[in-house]
Amino acid sequence: MNFWFFIFLGFLQGITEFLPISSSGHLAIFQNLLKHFKEPPIFFDLILHLATLLSIIFYYKRKLKNYLNLNNLIYLFLGSLGTGIIAFPLKEIAKDAFSSFFAISFFLFITGTILFFANKVKEGNKELNWQRAFLIGLIQGFTIFPGLSRSGLTISLGLFLGLPSAVACEFSFILSIPVIAGANFIEYLREKNYAFGEIENFIIPFFISFIVGLIFLHFTNKIFIKRKLKAFSIYCIIISALIFGVAIYGKCL
Repeated sequence: MNFWFFIFLGFLQGITEFLPISSSGHLAIFQNLLKHFKEPPIFFDLILHLATLLSIIFYYKRKLKNYLNLNNLIYLFLGSLGTGIIAFPLKEIAKDAFSSFFAISFFLFITGTILFFANKVKEGNKELNWQRAFLIGLIQGFTIFPGLSRSGLTISLGLFLGLPSAVACEFSFILSIPVIAGANFIEYLREKNYAFGEIENFIIPFFISFIVGLIFLHFTNKIFIKRKLKAFSIYCIIISALIFGVAIYGKCL
């Protein structure tokens, strides 16, 4: 039965990693609600993140050449630096939030609110510079908390800062490459109890996450460019309210 749960998580990762609804929030919700399933090993989480990371690289393979010049490399460095400045000090606090429905509910509400206002932003025409790259990196650092959507917050901030939608989307996703790769590499080095014996159970979820991720990465670009964010804002707020209700109900039992 765990195999089918892993398949489900592969779909969930591919869908929610790029849509502005927080993949970490949804994975935390389902893993808390379905506690009778064996918790997926850390190695499985790394496998799913590798799959969606490869989705980004494959989708932007032509654009990545533009990031080999000095200016864009500096922007990626500053963005990654901003993420590290926020994420590393908050890492242990964020881990505790994964087991708290109250925390997940709160952060989903924040995501929904940000998307609501981003939906109203007019198309900008400013260029990416080091200040904007650093600020986008800073807000990306906060998305280690479950419920805060990485794509939702970083792309929305890009829009608030006046970047064109296509530029905000592109920089957001390409910035995630060194950050996600670095974070997962560190986790790989720290974790010693890998379930390598179950590797055959991870292959199908990996490819599902990769293919589904490609589809929804393309879809996410479209919804930000066309400003179709209202439905996702409402969705996050509704899920936030439902999870808050579950948390209150649990407290009352």
